[in-house]
Amino acid sequence: MFLSVLAAVGIWVFFIRMRGWAPPAGEEASYSTYFHWLLLAFLALQLTMLVFATRDGTTGEVWLDTITSLIPMLLAIYVLALHWGHHAELPLEQLRYAKSVSIVMAIDFLVDFAITLRAQRAVIPNATKAVVTVQAEPVGRPDSPSK
Repeated sequence: MFLSVLAAVGIWVFFIRMRGWAPPAGEEASYSTYFHWLLLAFLALQLTMLVFATRDGTTGEVWLDTITSLIPMLLAIYVLALHWGHHAELPLEQLRYAKSVSIVMAIDFLVDFAITLRAQRAVIPNATKAVVTVQAEPVGRPDSPSK
């Protein structure tokens, strides 16, 4: 959950507050490599934290983590919609980064959502199985003596 909020703040700062930023001339490939490694590290860390949150957390905490992972994805899509709607122009490199961020955040959300549903399905059948024990008394004829 913390990483999703941190990612949303990072997306806001980089794409909204630093709109128009471009890497130094001739360094585009290096910056692109660093940026994509950063996204890959974020995804690996987020999914690792998801495993622990799913194992140790309650159903509400897992759903909260899934909903907070939706925030960076929607923010990245918002940045792309602003660009494509000609409300805010992004330089080519920032546009490429925004596309990569939206894909990574969508993967993060979809994996979060799938694991949350799987964890919830694992909990629900156990909660609905009721064990009923019935103690049977011997049935006999009322006029027969019991021993």
